[in-house]
Amino acid sequence: MTTDDKTLRIERTFQAPAERVFDAWTSEEVIRRWWQAEHDWETTEAEVDLRVGGAVRVVMRDPNKDVEWKVFPGDVLPVALKKGEVQAFCQGDPLGWIARERDGLFEVANNLAGEYAHRTCCVLGIRGSLIRQEKPVATALVQALLEAQEWVATSPDGAAAIFAPYAKAPADKLAAMLRSHTHGHNPVAVDLREQIALYAEELKRIAVFKQSTDVQKYAARVTADVLA
Repeated sequence: MTTDDKTLRIERTFQAPAERVFDAWTSEEVIRRWWQAEHDWETTEAEVDLRVGGAVRVVMRDPNKDVEWKVFPGDVLPVALKKGEVQAFCQGDPLGWIARERDGLFEVANNLAGEYAHRTCCVLGIRGSLIRQEKPVATALVQALLEAQEWVATSPDGAAAIFAPYAKAPADKLAAMLRSHTHGHNPVAVDLREQIALYAEELKRIAVFKQSTDVQKYAARVTADVLA
């Protein structure tokens, strides 16, 4: 910062590669993860113009005060939207996908794009005693699910035909939904722990986790690499 007769220079050393520090201040995706006015706020928009004379624009909000959260049964959410009882809703597939296609809804975000594109959406939970006492069984369960995932990715029509009676949706619609999904991202060990830590940090922002939670310790405690 410079005035007519004085120059103020501020320096700080970070224990991180220069590229990551640079991204923290210039990447719009990264800025949204950490730049908040309060620990439980969230940054909904971030714009960075690195050109000479450019500007930085950041939009934050308090999710506890700026948003009223309501709970509805999953199949009722589209009806609540039509009635004006909610302005937006969050829903998993297939209900979310079917409602979007059927009702011509605008999708604000999903976990197949943006900062969530390379994060896992689902984590297999196994009882700790099973891992400790019968690890081969736990390993077999994980391997079976990985094989099932690969089969679904390569055989969407067959998978949709099996799932249709339970989803109460046409098989052709389910197959189209499956083709829109991305597959093959299966983090384990360190990669999985890092992703769990990221999700835990986000849960702290909306007061699901206590602010005192050490997300790295939490992630280490709840994960195990049964494929090692």
